[in-house]
Amino acid sequence: MHDRGLTVTSPVIPHRGYGCPVSTDRRAQPAVSRSAFVALACATLLLGLWVHRGGLPMGASARDFTGDLLWATMLAWWIGAIAPQASQSRRGVTALGLCFAVELSQLVHTPAFDALRATTLGRLTLGSGFDPRDLVAYTVGVVVALVVERIAAT
Repeated sequence: MHDRGLTVTSPVIPHRGYGCPVSTDRRAQPAVSRSAFVALACATLLLGLWVHRGGLPMGASARDFTGDLLWATMLAWWIGAIAPQASQSRRGVTALGLCFAVELSQLVHTPAFDALRATTLGRLTLGSGFDPRDLVAYTVGVVVALVVERIAAT
């Protein structure tokens, strides 16, 4: 349409079929793909198991902190795999909330919880005893995951 020398055009909106427009909002596209989050989570899991088994020459306290840091990082990646469209801050808060909930659950002792924690898988996923230092390790681990994701997205 022409009006006094100005050309007005309507924007072209791409369609995916059935007349539904494809979102052109950049925020709708995750910066990291679901498969990348899964690969990062699996790699972090393997690294965490290696650290747990003594793969790095470090003291028990450092190994515990590093293992907790990697556990939180892995959890952040899994949340990214489950909800890649969610904002990075929302995924980070969710990961940290789950980490803190698991750590605080270690203050609860019931026969069922204690029996589960007595297994290798239960001990690796739920821990065995509350330690406030673990909350620091979880925070660092989630921040590491968010920073790595931000770097990968650039």
